Amino acid sequence: MSFDKTFTGLHFTDLHFEDKEFEQCIFKNCDLSNVSFVGFAFIDVVFEDCNLSLIKIDNAIFQNVTFKNCKLSGVIFDNCKDFGLALSFENCVLDYTSFAKKKLIGTRFIDCKIKEGNFDQSDLKKSVFKNCDLLNTSFTNNDLTHCDFSTAHNFLIDPANNQIKKAKFSRQELAGLLFRHEIIIA
Repeated sequence: MSFDKTFTGLHFTDLHFEDKEFEQCIFKNCDLSNVSFVGFAFIDVVFEDCNLSLIKIDNAIFQNVTFKNCKLSGVIFDNCKDFGLALSFENCVLDYTSFAKKKLIGTRFIDCKIKEGNFDQSDLKKSVFKNCDLLNTSFTNNDLTHCDFSTAHNFLIDPANNQIKKAKFSRQELAGLLFRHEIIIA
């Protein structure tokens, strides 16, 4: 177990690790792309300016984990543990990332690019997508109650296939809610 440590400039790619725990740690300027973190526990951890693209996180625990200025392309969060799952993202690239069937209540996505992501069947109540590009990201059978999409753009969310009660959207992006009906908004 690593407790209250800062790791700077690590460069591990294409490696496989199992069953380690990091608590109150900071990872800065690390390239951990394509690393397998099977059974890991990350508790109260911050990743800053890291490349975490294509990491494998089967059975991993993420409790109160913050990602700042990170690249997480192709990460499949579907396979991580649900217990205590709490994440936040700021200025991150999350293209091709999947959060399918996850309980992500109150998750903050701030200034993120989430192109072709997958949130299908997720509970995103009270989550915030501030200034996020959601181009071709899938939202099907989600609970989006009280979500804030007011500054998000390029989303396609079908109100018939999602719970959107009291969710916030901007007038400029209403087409993203009406796409299914092939309505032309001039």
